[in-house]
Amino acid sequence: MNIDDVRASMRKRRTMWQRRRAAIVHVDVDRALQQLTVPPGYPTVMVIVHLGGAVIGHMFLPGGAVLSPAELWQQIAWRFGPVIWRERMRRTLREVARASGPASPAPDPSVTVIVCTRNRPEHLERCLESLAALRTPPAEILVVDNAPSDDATRRVCERHPVRYVREPIPGQTRARNRGLVESTGDVVAFTDDDCAVDARWLDGLGGAFGDPLVMAVTGYTGPVELEHHAQYLFEVHGGFDRHPEAIVFDPLVLTPIAGAASAGAGANMLFRRTLFARIGLFAESLGPGTPARAGDDKDVFYRVLAAGYRIAYDPARIVWHRHRGDWAALLDALEDYGIAEVAYTSRALLTHGDTGVLQVWRWWARHFAGETHRAVARRPGRLPLALTAREVRGVLKGPWSAARSIRSRQGIPAIELPRELREQRPGAPAAARVEVSSEPLPGLSVVIPSRNRSALVRRVLEALAGQDYPAERLEVILALDASTDDSAAMAAALSLPYTLRVLEHDQRGAAATRNRGATEASYAVLVMLDDDIIPVPRFLSEHARAHTDAREEHMAMGYSPPVIRETGLWPFTLRAWWADHFRRKTEAGHQWRFTDVLAGNASLPKRLFVDSGGYDEAFGGRREDWEQGVRLLSRGVRMSYLPAAEAQHHLDVSFATAVRNARIEGRDDVWLATKHPHVAASLPFVRFAAAFARRPRRVAAILQTLDRVEPLMPATLVALDALERAHARRRWRALVQRVMLRSYALGLVDAAPDVGELRRLVLAAGTPSDAESLPLWLDRPGPVVPRSGTAATELVIGHAGHPLAVVPAVQPGGQWDWRSLTERVVSAAGEPALLALALAQLDQIAAPHPPAADDDLRWDPA
Repeated sequence: MNIDDVRASMRKRRTMWQRRRAAIVHVDVDRALQQLTVPPGYPTVMVIVHLGGAVIGHMFLPGGAVLSPAELWQQIAWRFGPVIWRERMRRTLREVARASGPASPAPDPSVTVIVCTRNRPEHLERCLESLAALRTPPAEILVVDNAPSDDATRRVCERHPVRYVREPIPGQTRARNRGLVESTGDVVAFTDDDCAVDARWLDGLGGAFGDPLVMAVTGYTGPVELEHHAQYLFEVHGGFDRHPEAIVFDPLVLTPIAGAASAGAGANMLFRRTLFARIGLFAESLGPGTPARAGDDKDVFYRVLAAGYRIAYDPARIVWHRHRGDWAALLDALEDYGIAEVAYTSRALLTHGDTGVLQVWRWWARHFAGETHRAVARRPGRLPLALTAREVRGVLKGPWSAARSIRSRQGIPAIELPRELREQRPGAPAAARVEVSSEPLPGLSVVIPSRNRSALVRRVLEALAGQDYPAERLEVILALDASTDDSAAMAAALSLPYTLRVLEHDQRGAAATRNRGATEASYAVLVMLDDDIIPVPRFLSEHARAHTDAREEHMAMGYSPPVIRETGLWPFTLRAWWADHFRRKTEAGHQWRFTDVLAGNASLPKRLFVDSGGYDEAFGGRREDWEQGVRLLSRGVRMSYLPAAEAQHHLDVSFATAVRNARIEGRDDVWLATKHPHVAASLPFVRFAAAFARRPRRVAAILQTLDRVEPLMPATLVALDALERAHARRRWRALVQRVMLRSYALGLVDAAPDVGELRRLVLAAGTPSDAESLPLWLDRPGPVVPRSGTAATELVIGHAGHPLAVVPAVQPGGQWDWRSLTERVVSAAGEPALLALALAQLDQIAAPHPPAADDDLRWDPA
């Protein structure tokens, strides 16, 4: 083959690629499918599949064909059947949850939409038109005009209800930072000027940010059109990262570098505005308009996860992006992405010391090798080698471009956050308005047990002095349990507007100290407050209102978010535990259990406290609140949650303290199961039942020798630190679980030194005779409400009158959590339910006439 033949072949292949384009067809599988006819002139059709308002994926089909509804459904079911089935089961479980009880969801936050643009008035016009059509309008729309060369952008903004902001220094991240400091909403939502947002983009943000640890929400970003070969190739090459189902990126489960790689795209991202007071603004050395070209979105996702927060991907938050439409622009874009990948990962390596970056670079090397091999071997699905070559070129230019980008920002004054934003806590709920009841305000007795915490106690007492509750209706009882510091003298020296009584006694424990303070209280309503929990000004008003408005005696519990200034995996683990604990109490259908009861921020009538026996003083300080919850729930006492009764929890975050507490919990659980055998199946030690049943001698030998590894704790702490520094999160998590389990088991042995007796207790808990079984029918969902909040509960999942699976409703030691319960049901009953559905519809499928596609072949529990 001579050179002319080679050139002709290359021109032929280039022409072939340039002819490639695709028609875009949207299909909603919640509706009856229609015949699919591709317009002429399109060799390919991209079918984007919608379900329940979300995009679950897309598929490419050959053009020129006509697909009947049944054939189209067959193609969709082949590719997305499991996703559709799981999502419909989740929909059913959400209906069951809503029918099972009311929720106390957070209100929708105010939103500022920020659009950064530069000299693209035509694109901006279409973007603003889509924003004007939002079903949930934002509080404001900011258009940041970044170093414009004319006033065309300003003229576009004058035709729309937006606020125009000009940022003279070029760079997309500079423009985003300008928009942030100019914004006023609780949430800032970013999209690009070449995008059009779906009308439901901002719907239901209160639920999306209902988890206080979710600091960012991303969504599906798809193509507006694939009319040009460059647009088609970009989409085939991967487009933007997408996921068929909602997913939460949790830094305790995956590394920040791995999560940032697939968390979402900068054209579709929403953040709590208070987040940036913790992690800082966008890195101005990254992004379009700098030599680094891009990567500013991945960098901020990385820093969100590195700070211990979560990112939620929601495929129902949809943005349509207009891909670049010519070959040269596509090549430039891929080169830019290669540069940006190196720039952002290098920043993570140098700034955060994240060695996980090396794994990302290895992935890129394998990606380049694979794409090159497919192109050279002319395998099906290959892409033009020029695309890979430009990506490689960008990666090779990355280090030099990153250095140039950093130098280019030197001497440019930084944008600073407003003071009011710097002083807000990330994830803090908005202050709720306190409604004044027409009933007389009840007198409140606040009981604070304490031991040798003078500094914290002072802050608690001063915070109570700043309450918006009448001081003449308040008394505070400080009960000191053998305190040897200056707590008593400090309290006596304070000038406080309310009555303060200080009680002192020899060491008796937290339960006895609380009991003494409660029994000597003067008022009818007790507020139990720990000495490391500092209330906000509306704290007492919320507790008082709960009992003033109540028709019956009940126990109310407030919101005590931990104040954790330390960084690291263990502090992040504690913060996540507490955040999830309070989140579950706000969800629809939450069923109260004794494991929901906390003593540190609670209120109840004194008469109820005394009649129920107060706290059991035999417990060592970890389970006395659970034990009280068992007795109250057994009496039929109603529980309530007061998210506005906030008090900040300044807890000890050291891992050594957690290990000691785990041992106390093991000991207290044995006593709790001995006193209330019907709750034993709901306690954490039930996880030992299978091991005791299979290998009783081995388990007994291990339990009897556990104390020998106690001296190894210092070495264990060193190993945990080393694993954390090496970003080996899976190994770190596994070692933490082993250490905590060992300490908990030591507590079991402390309470039951006779291993045979412990074995009988655990085995009895593993086979409860009084477990409550609740039916949950997938084809006719109804409420699921257990009779008791103390007994073990299991769900019998069924369909068409036949049971399919049995799923524990609550994990041992856990709360009623509809999110995790839904996933357990989907995992355990998904395939049996699908098989039952197929058998039930066998006659319809075998009918001589063709089924009506979607409506006959799918089961929609909604």
